[in-house]
Amino acid sequence: MKLISLMLKNFKGLKNFTFEPKGLSATIYGDNATGKTTVMDAMLWLLFGKNSENAADFGIKTRINGEEMSHGEHEVCGVFELDDGRVITLRKVYHEVWTTPRSKATAVFNGNTVDYFIGEGNNPVGVPTKAGEYKKYIESLANEDIFKLLTNPMFFNTSLSWQKRRDIILEVCGNISDQEVVDGYPELKGLAELIGNQTVEQIKKETVFKAKRIKEELLKIPPRIDELQLAEIPEQVVFEAKSFSNGGVVEIQKEIDAISQKLAEAKANDPKNTIKSDLGTVELQLSQMTADATAVQEKERARLREFMAAETDVVNGLVRELSELMGQKTQLEMKIAACTDKRTRLLSQFQDLVTETFVIPEITTICPTCGQHIPEEEVMAAQAKIAQDAEKFNLRQANKKSAIQAEGATNNENKATYEKALTEVMTAINHKDFDLAEARKRENLFATQIKEVPLTYPVDREKLLAKKDELLAKLEGSDDAAREELITELEQTRKNLQDRMDEGRRKVALVEADERNKSRIKELLEKEKSLNSEYEKLEEIIFLCESFVRTKVDMLTAKINSKFRIARFRLFNENIVNDGIAECCETMVDGVPFTDLNNAMRINVGLDIIRTLSQHYNFAAPIFIDNAESVTNFIEMPNQQMISLIVSESDKALRVVL
Repeated sequence: MKLISLMLKNFKGLKNFTFEPKGLSATIYGDNATGKTTVMDAMLWLLFGKNSENAADFGIKTRINGEEMSHGEHEVCGVFELDDGRVITLRKVYHEVWTTPRSKATAVFNGNTVDYFIGEGNNPVGVPTKAGEYKKYIESLANEDIFKLLTNPMFFNTSLSWQKRRDIILEVCGNISDQEVVDGYPELKGLAELIGNQTVEQIKKETVFKAKRIKEELLKIPPRIDELQLAEIPEQVVFEAKSFSNGGVVEIQKEIDAISQKLAEAKANDPKNTIKSDLGTVELQLSQMTADATAVQEKERARLREFMAAETDVVNGLVRELSELMGQKTQLEMKIAACTDKRTRLLSQFQDLVTETFVIPEITTICPTCGQHIPEEEVMAAQAKIAQDAEKFNLRQANKKSAIQAEGATNNENKATYEKALTEVMTAINHKDFDLAEARKRENLFATQIKEVPLTYPVDREKLLAKKDELLAKLEGSDDAAREELITELEQTRKNLQDRMDEGRRKVALVEADERNKSRIKELLEKEKSLNSEYEKLEEIIFLCESFVRTKVDMLTAKINSKFRIARFRLFNENIVNDGIAECCETMVDGVPFTDLNNAMRINVGLDIIRTLSQHYNFAAPIFIDNAESVTNFIEMPNQQMISLIVSESDKALRVVL
């Protein structure tokens, strides 16, 4: 696509300007703020409704003395030659909408609108078209994103994210599959069997995770071995444990059994045993007496609780009945109060009727107009009419009084009925209050009786208590110091033997635990060896993955850079944090990043990118180069229409040079 001409009318400060490059490259000179960038904005707005900064909402209207121009049209018309040789005309007119509301004489501003026109050939008028049809027509000519990429040398490097830049570069130049990298380098054949449905990046992540887990396990093994070795027992303990197991345990057990026999015999000859036996029998009998007396006491309490429960039911029933009666009392009191209020109201109404009298109007016998006497028959008719009105008034008053008296009688009857019912309810309440008080007295009486039920013992309990005291006295009075000393000595001897037995068993347990520890140390050493071997294999895979990535980076970078003359691309960065490579996309020239290039080199590298992208998309469009005065030599751009925008202080109006 080439630009033949572009006409601007009242567009962003350019009142009338026609740019006619006729499909050739051209240069537009002008001082700052004379409208050089406006020309580019006009073409982009004509095609896509946005300016060179990709903004749809920008000031289109020309300003006069700082105020936006009103009631005017803002127009851009462009003539383009397409690749197939066709010439088309596109025109857009931006204008205000003014409407005159009903019943008003003055029109009011009602927003802005755009008219669209499409023409074949160099037709400055074109055919009116709807906005949707116009947009579809433009889309059939050029993709908006691609058009911006191919018309602005700065767009690729300043307006796109690095992710989008990377996607475009890989789309244009083609990516390299993992299998291609492995097949091209024999030293990476170790990855061939691992690559299936997984990428090398996935393989590396999984392998790094496994290696990390194994490393953690390896770090835990030495402290475990040290802990087990610290628990190793001395050889003397091992010797003593074996001696105990090989015969010592049998000998100690024989001595314990012999001492236990002697101890049993010494205790069996105790004269206190008979006293203790008799004392146990007496205490058992006393305990049984207490149990029997307690059972009788509890039985009586249960019987009294049944009576008390019955009285409690009576109390609860009376409370419910009293609650209902109190509710009835409240309702009746409210009704009586209402009747009293109504009687007062009716008395007031009746008194008003009594004081209200019929006012007899004055009859005029002389005509106020002519001054003559009114005929007698008319005067008599008027008097008759007054008499009829008075009779009707008296009848109405009588009827109203009768109605009030009847309503008052009914109200008095209702009040008497309510008062009678209230008296009956109050009587019932007093009776229920009395019954409730009596029921609560009986309930409390039973509660007191339950607490005071005595514990009654048999008569012979005193004899048993006396016998118990007698036996206790005998038990304290007996003395057998020599036998008690023997028993104490035998018990101490048996305890010493039991301690020797426990100590021997403890040492045997220590030896058994020591043997298990040694076995566990051996297992841990074998596990450490196995894990080290597995860790080395994983490290080898990680090394292969990293070598693969660097190889792929070199292959991909070489493939991409071969498509450009001066532009080079850094697609990966060394990632110090995780010892890997991170994706990126940074344009470079001779090792210098785009952000550090001077403006001239930025423009040239942008043109280099446009040239490659134009070949890929098989589409060319007019290239607008802003600040072109900074470039002394442009790179070769065969068959490309280039429009340079140059700042020229001496040109106070735009000047075009073809």
